[in-house]
Order: sequence, then structure tokens, then C-alpha cells
Amino acid sequence: MREKSSIKKRILEYLDLKGISKYQFYKDSGIARGVLDKNSGMSEDNIARFIAYAPQINISWLILGKGAMEGAGISQKQSQSPISNNTTSLENENRRLREELENKNKILEIQEELISLLRKEISRFEGHDPDNENPFSA
Repeated sequence: MREKSSIKKRILEYLDLKGISKYQFYKDSGIARGVLDKNSGMSEDNIARFIAYAPQINISWLILGKGAMEGAGISQKQSQSPISNNTTSLENENRRLREELENKNKILEIQEELISLLRKEISRFEGHDPDNENPFSA
């Protein structure tokens, strides 16, 4: 039987350290219930959701097991202003769409960084220099 992925093990380690139940994690992160219990890999989308959930996480630690658990994650801007009682529904919709766009851009940034890390790791395993060639080219 296949063993649980190292990324899942590190996510579980993070949750345990922070005292967060799997139920609460699934609810807050948007990751489907039971994903962490399966003996399989972790999808790129779920990794991105975890990193968005825990932006302080060190991506090298999460992916490669190197470095400290926290400290080198993607920085997260928080630009929330109080909503006055006079704010119109169009202003609320505009704010919601801007936040949604910002979140999508953060996920895209995380996915790009993840792809870069994975390409370097693949190149390292194949004995290639990741800065000089594309390991996926024929």
C-alpha cells in the first residue's frame, strides 16, 4: 500500500503544532474533507489552498522538508477597511470582486513558485542544472 505523501505529513504536522483539527482545517481552507487521510499525493490546487490558508508557511519546508516550518512563505497584504452603513451594494460588490481577484492572484503566485520549486527538484533528481535547461524539453 502506498504511503502518505511527505507534503501531507508536513501539513498534518503543522495542524498538530497549531492545535487545529482536521475538521476545522477542511472547513476554513476549502480542501475537501478526507484529503489528508488518503495514501496518495496532494494536488497542486490543494497545495495552493494550504499555502493561502497558512501564508506564513515556508514553502521549501512544505515541499522539500528543508528549513524552518514558518518564515519564508508568501507575504499577505491585508487591505480591509471598515464598511460604513452608507456603503452601496455596488461598492460592496466591487470590494468583493477586488478581494476575490487578489486571492486568485495570490494563488497564481503560489502556484508559479511551486512549479518553479518542483522543476528544480525534478532537475536535481535527473542530474540536470535547473538554471541552464528545461527538464521537460525533449
